[in-house]
Amino acid sequence: MAIRKHYVVPLEKKDRAKCRQWQLRVDSLKKTPKGAISWKTRKETGITWSQANDLCDAWAVELDEGRAVIPDKMWTFRQYREHWIDCCKAEGNVAPGTVRARITEITAAGHILDPYLLLDVDTAAVNAMTAALRSGDSPSGRQLSGTYTRRVVGAVRLMMDHARKAGCIPYNPADDAFVPKDDTPEKRPVTMRDLATVEATLDPADWHGRAVLLLAETGMRQCEVLKPDPMLWSAWDENAGLLRVRDSKNENGLRLVPVNETLRKVLTIGRFHVQLALGEDDISGYPILCDDAGECRSYLALYHWWCARRDKFGLQGVGLHQLRHSMVTDLLANGASLKEVQDIIGDKSGNVVLGVYAHSSLEQRAAAMQSLDERRRVQDLYKIDGSQCSE
Repeated sequence: MAIRKHYVVPLEKKDRAKCRQWQLRVDSLKKTPKGAISWKTRKETGITWSQANDLCDAWAVELDEGRAVIPDKMWTFRQYREHWIDCCKAEGNVAPGTVRARITEITAAGHILDPYLLLDVDTAAVNAMTAALRSGDSPSGRQLSGTYTRRVVGAVRLMMDHARKAGCIPYNPADDAFVPKDDTPEKRPVTMRDLATVEATLDPADWHGRAVLLLAETGMRQCEVLKPDPMLWSAWDENAGLLRVRDSKNENGLRLVPVNETLRKVLTIGRFHVQLALGEDDISGYPILCDDAGECRSYLALYHWWCARRDKFGLQGVGLHQLRHSMVTDLLANGASLKEVQDIIGDKSGNVVLGVYAHSSLEQRAAAMQSLDERRRVQDLYKIDGSQCSE
């Protein structure tokens, strides 16, 4: 079988024998809009011309055979983490949002471990990485929380296990590494009263207000409605009264979220405004959270808008993701079953619903205790009159 076209491009203006930065190019078997070859590219540094060619040959074989072929080479941590992310993307069984999180987490690990050869990364090196990130030697220059550092160590464990199974390392050094404690305070959910106050001030015609209302009324993740794969108006089935949500973590990659009356009005007003702004009746191909030019804005644009206004709403320090916490809390408090909540928010196991998103107020706990007391009717056994209470 012929191997697809591939070649190596030097990235330094040096003699080939002295160059140590290369771009590997392999035919993706797709065409550009103009009919030219569309190339898959990968950057490699710190290796010779012949080594780069060997890698390019192996990559072409890997793509042709549809499997991960690990070339016989001395991987650095940086090279392998880039390779691992490529494998995560290619496997297709990891949600895009999870892949994006892994990229961020393993990049934080690479801030410390990138200079190491993969074989030289031991448990002590992983522990040193954790200590450095916690002390402020991080990509952002800030001290990372124990909660986030736990996730970084988890990403290293996943990547090193991938390398171990591929035969690149004899054991996983992260298996015995120190894992920091979860030190993130419990996020307080927004109460139904506070949420009603906020929703009354938001304008569904403005994409910012429409975004907050959509998140509050569905408990969806922001990555499910915003870039890079925004939810389109075609996802709203008005007759069936539901939203078809992509980028889900459910096994079938799709979940159906019922549209309540509040959200139906929000979407109706928003659709009418977008139709007027664009001068088009059929806007099914436009994002639900598009601006007046029909463009879907980024998460950061919504984040900055929210941060500038949340104090005015009386929600100091509350992030948009806490609307998801509030949705779960309110659903459970109003009698929804765990299975119903799982299906609405897209939690495959139910562990996240109970362990992360579900919150209870003191009033709810007191009401639950009182309800149990009334059901047991034990209090009827004890009769207290004034004489028993007197000294």
